[in-house]
Amino acid sequence: MKRLPLLLFALFAFACEDEPSPEPSTQLLARADNWIPVDTSADLFPPADPEGVVCDPSGYAVEDLGVTFEVNTDLCNAITVHQPTLVALAPGDVIDIQVVHEELEAPEPAEARLGLAVDGMIVWEATVPIPGEPGMVEGSITLDRAISSGADLQYHVENHGANSWALSPLTATIVQ
Repeated sequence: MKRLPLLLFALFAFACEDEPSPEPSTQLLARADNWIPVDTSADLFPPADPEGVVCDPSGYAVEDLGVTFEVNTDLCNAITVHQPTLVALAPGDVIDIQVVHEELEAPEPAEARLGLAVDGMIVWEATVPIPGEPGMVEGSITLDRAISSGADLQYHVENHGANSWALSPLTATIVQ
C-alpha cells in the first residue's frame, strides 16, 4: 500500500511533463514597399535641426528587387517612415535590424542617427560617425511586452552629407 502514493505521484508527474517548446521561427515584420513618411505630429524622432530638413520624395525608395528600403541623404537628410507590423509579437521575441551604408561623406565631421520605434516606444537607436568606411549597423531588440499585429512601426534616418542607407528586411524571431 505504501507504493500506491509513489506510483500515483510518478504517473501525475509523467502526465504533467511540459510539451516541447516550438522551435523559434523568423517572420517578416515589415515590407520594404509599405514604408510611408510619418506626419510630423506623430514622429517619435524629431530632427535635431528641423529648419535644416530637406526631403525630396525621390530621396527614398524601395531598392534591390523590392527587398530593401533606401534613403539617399543628398536628397533627403532626415526622414521617419512608418507602417503597421505584419505579425503579433510577445515578450521575449526578438526584432533584428540591419542597415547597410556605403562610404560615408560630409563637408565636415558629423554623426548619422538611425532609430526604430514599435507601438509608440523607441526600441533602438544608433549613431554612426561621418566620415566613415562602408559598413553595416545592426541591432537585436528583445521585447519586454506584447505588440499586436498592425501596431505602428517607425524607422528613422538623419544624416548630413550625400550618403546612402539601405534597411534590410525587418524580421522578428518568434520564440514561442
